[in-house]
Amino acid sequence: MLAAGVTAVQAESFDTPVYGGIGISATSLDDADGRFNDLIGMDDSEEAISLFIGYKFNENFAVEGGWSDLGDYAYDGGDMEVEAITFDAVGILAIDDQVSLFAKVGAARIDYKADLKSTETALTFGLGADYNFGNNLSLQAEWTRINEATAPIDTYGANIAFGF
Repeated sequence: MLAAGVTAVQAESFDTPVYGGIGISATSLDDADGRFNDLIGMDDSEEAISLFIGYKFNENFAVEGGWSDLGDYAYDGGDMEVEAITFDAVGILAIDDQVSLFAKVGAARIDYKADLKSTETALTFGLGADYNFGNNLSLQAEWTRINEATAPIDTYGANIAFGF
């Protein structure tokens, strides 16, 4: 957010320090410890959509906030909706004028909605690459982990970012 939210952009790719965008990703909910044992037959992968906004302080550092709908995980008898709000610090390394790599770390508030609602706070971290098309438009590939203690969520996706 966000990923996991969430995403980062090359600092010199936009004319202004403010950027935002939308992302789509595949998610994987790791239930290795059996936290959701009572949710028999749960599907642990879904599609996600994310919205994000960020501010670039310089060519190597940005902050981002975002919201992600991490999917509806089906189980026998119902489903569980998962959403997250994220805030990340982003380190950016420009490879050339069009390509940059980024790493991020931050925090997420995760809402689980099934028969009961649960809210957790977790560390987030991720890696990605950004391709700058120019004209305040960028395409990104990203992996993010929301490292919730009992059921971490990984996202693998693509984002389109726009400078404002």
